[in-house]
Amino acid sequence: MDVQQLFKILKKEAECPLCIETNKNPEALPCLHSFCLQCLDRHARRQLKATIKCPVCQTSFQIPETDTFENLPSSFHLNRLVDVLALEDGTIQFQRCNNCDENNTATCYCFVCQNSLCASCLEAHQRLKATRGHPNVLIDKLQAQDVQELIHRPVMCSQQYHEDQHQEFYCEDCKVLI
Repeated sequence: MDVQQLFKILKKEAECPLCIETNKNPEALPCLHSFCLQCLDRHARRQLKATIKCPVCQTSFQIPETDTFENLPSSFHLNRLVDVLALEDGTIQFQRCNNCDENNTATCYCFVCQNSLCASCLEAHQRLKATRGHPNVLIDKLQAQDVQELIHRPVMCSQQYHEDQHQEFYCEDCKVLI
């Protein structure tokens, strides 16, 4: 399978069932169906009740008192797909270096650091003993196997001091990966 065909499949999987576009800020309902936050909020405003039905499976859910679904758990799977699709779409997140403050255009992705790098940072990255052996891929030379590796990379913890640890568990009380 070539990389363009893979991106086409990923776009379909990352599609919001309500707007039929790539999910933006994907939020997962308790039934685990995911939608754009804005689409969910708009869908809830159209209801004149305190509940909504999932547009996919028709399961009923309470509309939050805040009238927004922003406190639902984010769909880490869809977030990952959206990140990978950004490589093809050329959106800002992957177009800018995550390593330096100069806001340079990213030309490479490091699989170990999980960062987009500009040409200067890539050169430094390859010179440092600690990062010299990291597998990198030039963004404009992505192959299907690179995209699949990006999709299957581990989800990292976002808590302070845990950023270098993989998320391993799901907390039922907090509804988050830990």
